[in-house]
Amino acid sequence: AVPEGGRSWSIYLGPMETGYQLFVDGRLAGSFGPILNSRNYGASSRVFAISPAASGPHTYHIAIRAWHTPVWAGYVQGGFFGSSYFGDSRLIAQRATADRSLQWNGLVDEYTYAVLSALVGLVVLVLFLIRREEREYLWFALLLLANAIDIGLNIARVLALISLPVADFFIGLVESAALLAALAFFSVVLRAPRSKTWWLVAALLCLNPPTVFLYVFHISSVGIAGLVGALAVLPAIVWILVTLLNRALQRDRDALILLVPTLLWQGFPFINNILLITWQLGWQRWAPYWMWPLLTKPFVLMP
Repeated sequence: AVPEGGRSWSIYLGPMETGYQLFVDGRLAGSFGPILNSRNYGASSRVFAISPAASGPHTYHIAIRAWHTPVWAGYVQGGFFGSSYFGDSRLIAQRATADRSLQWNGLVDEYTYAVLSALVGLVVLVLFLIRREEREYLWFALLLLANAIDIGLNIARVLALISLPVADFFIGLVESAALLAALAFFSVVLRAPRSKTWWLVAALLCLNPPTVFLYVFHISSVGIAGLVGALAVLPAIVWILVTLLNRALQRDRDALILLVPTLLWQGFPFINNILLITWQLGWQRWAPYWMWPLLTKPFVLMP
């Protein structure tokens, strides 16, 4: 209920899994996300202006039609996971702006990591252009640039700038490209021959991006799609770690220098994939992914 007067009113709805329609006094006032369509998914807060009452005090009847895509229903809970508010339009706008700023501030580690990766990647690429016979510069530059793009896509997904299936596909594509560049980099630096196993591991990376279509087109659940994607990238991570550890045990200087950074970079994704695979197969119920402070990219202390 609102008092009489010429004030304008708005409603601020928090993020929701996965879509909704807002009705005010029986009329559609707005919507967000998919309704009966799981191929256009995002999560973000929204502000909706409400038509002013004719005159005098008025009671608004607000109804929300929520819909949770079935393919996600068995994987993540549906409904709102943020606060919602009703009130004066100016105050609601201020609240929305403040929440957006807090959301951006919460991503400062991610986009700082992305900017640094991009800058260093460009510098290393210039070094390769100066000395083209040293191919490790090329692969390392592509690796860093792919990591920067990966972080940028994750930020865009969190901010609902692109829908989840599109983000998942391109994130899988970029992550596979980064691992392919890493395979090439370590094969050059560690002087490891590109055997049939190496090429098989590289070919398996191509299976990762299309796994998004398994849940988009309702071929499988989200969990199974994630399981297939994890199985596709796991051999590449294993090849890198095993080859590096083998060379380190042989006291190879390059391997010893790269050992700790690589364990931080690929060791924890390896644990992540193992946790996801064993979780989906029902072998453990401890955790589906790794979320420990300081040990998750970009390696910052998380609340």
